[in-house]
Amino acid sequence: MKGINKDKITGFISGTLITIVLLALSATAFASIASKQITASYQDIKVYVDGLLVTPKDANGNTVEPFTSGGTTYLPVRAIGNALGKDVDWDADTKSVYIGAKPGSATAYSRANPAPFGVEQTVTIADYAYDDNDEYYEYSCLVKLQVTDVIRGESAWKKIDAADTYDEVAAAPDGKEYIIFKVKATVLSSQEDTTVTFSPYDFTVVSNNVIAYNTWYYNAPQPQFAGQVYADGTIEGYCVGIVDIADDNPEAVYNNNYYDATGGSWFSLVE
Repeated sequence: MKGINKDKITGFISGTLITIVLLALSATAFASIASKQITASYQDIKVYVDGLLVTPKDANGNTVEPFTSGGTTYLPVRAIGNALGKDVDWDADTKSVYIGAKPGSATAYSRANPAPFGVEQTVTIADYAYDDNDEYYEYSCLVKLQVTDVIRGESAWKKIDAADTYDEVAAAPDGKEYIIFKVKATVLSSQEDTTVTFSPYDFTVVSNNVIAYNTWYYNAPQPQFAGQVYADGTIEGYCVGIVDIADDNPEAVYNNNYYDATGGSWFSLVE
C-alpha cells in the first residue's frame, strides 16, 4: 500500500461555501451571547470526503444529520473534523472550537514529532483491488491507527521464540534486541465498501538518529497485525522489529513510500 499524506482541512474549509457549526439535537442556533429560533430543513444531505461517504456522528457515536437553513448548509463540526483526520475539542469556558492543533501546539505528527504512545492518528491511505473485469484499480480508505503496547529485549524475544513453531528465528545479533509493538486499526470508511488490507510489514522501525533499521521478516506473535477489514471494523495485533539496545527513542512509520521512504504516519515506540 502506498500512503497519501494531506493537510486537507485548510483547503476544505476555505474552498467551500459550507458553514460548519456545532449542532444540538434541537433546531436552535446560538450566537455569541444570544439565541434565536430557526427553521431547519433536513434533506438527507450526504457528505463525502475525498470521495468517501461519511456518516456524521457525535462524540457518543450517535448519527447527526446535516441540515440547511436560510440558504446555508450546517454540518456537525466534530464529525467533519474527524473525517478529515483532525481532532476536535470544545472549550466551554471560552466558547471556542479547536479543529486540529490548538494555538501554540504542534500542527501535525511527523518524523520529528511522532504521535506519542497511545495517541490515535487518522490517515487516508490507498489500497488496491480487482474489479469484475479483472482490472486493477486503486481506492481510498480512512483509517484510525494507534500503538497500544510495546515490548523490548528479553521479553520480546521470548514471545517471538514461543511463536516460532518451525524454529527459524535466531536471537538478536550482538548489540541489538527485538521490539514488538501492538497496533490497533479502525477502518472509518472505504470506497465502494471494499476491505483494507493490513500487514506487519506496513511498518518500518526507525532509530533515534533517524536511520531506518533493516526490515526483519519474522512472524510476529499472535495476534498479528494482519487481515482484511471492512468499514467500521477494527483489528489489533503485533508487529516486530529489531533495534539497537542503546536506542532509547525508536519510532515506527506506517505506509511510507516503498521506493524513497517519504511520507507515512509516524508513531513513537516509547511507552
